[in-house]
Amino acid sequence: MLTSLSLTPIKDDFEKINTKIIYSTIVELENEKIQKDEMEKIILINVPGEIYSELRQIFVFLFDVKILSYFLSKKLSDWTEYNSEINISNLNYFKGELEIDKIKIKNLKNFESKIFDAKLITIDFDFKSLFSNLVILNKVTIIEPIIYFNIKDKDSNSNLNKKKLIDNLNIIDSSSEDNLPKIYPLKKRDKNFLISNLIIENSKAIIKYQKNIKDLH
Repeated sequence: MLTSLSLTPIKDDFEKINTKIIYSTIVELENEKIQKDEMEKIILINVPGEIYSELRQIFVFLFDVKILSYFLSKKLSDWTEYNSEINISNLNYFKGELEIDKIKIKNLKNFESKIFDAKLITIDFDFKSLFSNLVILNKVTIIEPIIYFNIKDKDSNSNLNKKKLIDNLNIIDSSSEDNLPKIYPLKKRDKNFLISNLIIENSKAIIKYQKNIKDLH
């Protein structure tokens, strides 16, 4: 079964480039007596719905780094549940090289500064694995990463005379006995990452508590 996805420009003031990806899928049916309407549903709805996200990722990987930067920023924001920014400075698919010169995870509204940033991240990846469920990262180097851990007091709703500590990483709330673990929805298809070699250079953690005169480094 062949499924195609194409890009159509919405403006006519530039040279058009026809872009299309055709995805081949093998569908095996165990029930030989399947009805016609069920067959149509599988071909027209189920299969395209299953592979659409992968087709979209192929488009993103093969085109402009700005699109990929936006895509990765959104994915990182969804994963961390914090607003994130990523900028790709170099990308070579065939050599399997990716360079990120800006990565920033912003803080919650109740806190200043940010949670994480790094001067540079370089990634050596296996190009063929990008289209599988297991993406292989041969080597990841993170240069001068900084983690910002902020702690402050907050008035408790139950008793205004008591203080409650909160932090920008939700570590304190997560360790509370009243905290329930988050349940994530099941995924139809999950993409995993394998890092073979991780190198971190000149890392730093900054702990900030409003009662301290100086931050801890």
